[in-house]
Amino acid sequence: MIAVAIAKHLMSQDLVVFDETLPTADCFISNLPPSPDDAVMLRPIPGRKPEVKFGYDYPSLQAWVRATDYRAGEERANGIYAELQSLRTIDLDVDGADAVRLLDCQAVTSGPAYLNTDENGRHEWSMNFDLSITAPTIHRR
Repeated sequence: MIAVAIAKHLMSQDLVVFDETLPTADCFISNLPPSPDDAVMLRPIPGRKPEVKFGYDYPSLQAWVRATDYRAGEERANGIYAELQSLRTIDLDVDGADAVRLLDCQAVTSGPAYLNTDENGRHEWSMNFDLSITAPTIHRR
């Protein structure tokens, strides 16, 4: 799954703690639990139409950052944006279950968008990315 591969990459850059079995993780896939207060969610979202003949797909990814401290949250959101914006031609999760060749990653907007505070007073940011990945199938090369 592309979101897991991206989470592992962000962890390798010390931007998140991702481990689906670790209770101290602060990065989650498709679901943002009530705790911890400072957390990141990566959610795959539909992208544009895939290539018909060639093995390329174009998924999109939403990154959601939540933080109790505004400045720390903004810094984290900007760090994730800086790492993912224009990331290209890289193999993610090499030899892992979520291995994928990322050809390009482009933000939909210029930087993270501050949303507001949630019901617990925690600040939230969101950013979306359009991705290009290799995805050969039996009918596409």
